[in-house]
Amino acid sequence: MKGFILDYINENEYRKLERALKKYNMLAFKKLNFEYYPSLRNGEVIGELVSKNQKAGTKTYELKLPSDHMFSQVHGDIKLHYIVYEKEKVVMLDTITPSDILLEGHMAELTTYKAVFTNPHFAEQTMENVETAPATGHISSDWILDKPATIKESGSRHKECIVCGETLEVEEIEKLEQVAYEIINGTDSKWVENSESSIVISGNGELAKFTGVKVDGELIDSTNYIATEGSTIITLKADYLKTLSVGSHSFEIVWEDGMAFTNFNVVKKTSDNDHNNGNNDNNNDDNDNNNNGNDNNNNSSTNAGDNKNNNANSNTNQAGLPGNKKNDLSDTKGNHQSTTPAKTGDSTNLTLWITLLMASIAGITGIFTRRKKKNCK
Repeated sequence: MKGFILDYINENEYRKLERALKKYNMLAFKKLNFEYYPSLRNGEVIGELVSKNQKAGTKTYELKLPSDHMFSQVHGDIKLHYIVYEKEKVVMLDTITPSDILLEGHMAELTTYKAVFTNPHFAEQTMENVETAPATGHISSDWILDKPATIKESGSRHKECIVCGETLEVEEIEKLEQVAYEIINGTDSKWVENSESSIVISGNGELAKFTGVKVDGELIDSTNYIATEGSTIITLKADYLKTLSVGSHSFEIVWEDGMAFTNFNVVKKTSDNDHNNGNNDNNNDDNDNNNNGNDNNNNSSTNAGDNKNNNANSNTNQAGLPGNKKNDLSDTKGNHQSTTPAKTGDSTNLTLWITLLMASIAGITGIFTRRKKKNCK
């Protein structure tokens, strides 16, 4: 039985018993640490066998530790209780008795009595010369947070003795530096009253630092919204929104070191609200129609201009035809003052048309003359 490992059923409680034993019975403490523990590690069984469990393969022992006569009379014998696991080669340290006295001594100093008894029949009732054992000093804990620091208030933490619980040191934690967070989605959102939709607003702070949501300056219950990551996304539930009045409401996402602010509006339910998407589509169609109308107007204007030019050209052309000779002659007689033709927008040379007209008249006159001569013959 060599190479055994010492282990604990409850190490924290066992260590407390060891420290109390060191304070009130140094002889037993030294014997335990410098003689009995090494023997157990070497596989040497010490003490009295109390029980055996063949199924589990364990044996339970009690080892009486040395103690001064006074301690034994007042509190009883000090014993180490341990269990041996032979197959696993483990010695499991269970407890040290009287554990109730030792644990009490761990929390507060015991008073050690040394007495001179005047009557042997009442030796246990009469004691003199009471002496208190000196304290061995505090064992400090790590920092314990009492109040976390925020951007508005300082925090605090302390250290205490892990033996007696006395506060050893207190330290103030400075206020956190405020970070200027921003709303990155959902600013100035609108919600139609009594609808089943929600409002989604997100800020650029970390979800790990998120502490709550404020509406109209008041922190609201976490059951009224859902907080998800990315960075921090807040979804206000419809049931909560239904409790708000129509109008504008302030909204804040609060983190440990800052906040982000925006507003949202609760609007009355109207037919326009129900058909917002339809209205947007209609507006787009109207814009398209307006554009088409503009195109039509432009086309109409262009066509009108072309028609005017064409009509003017036609009139001019018709003026040069033989059937309009009287009109041409009367115009010529009535307009002696100006020989410049009116500008009609037609760039055709008027002289050319007059020449063609005269040639046509000469041709027609020649034809009639020939027919007349032929008829005379």
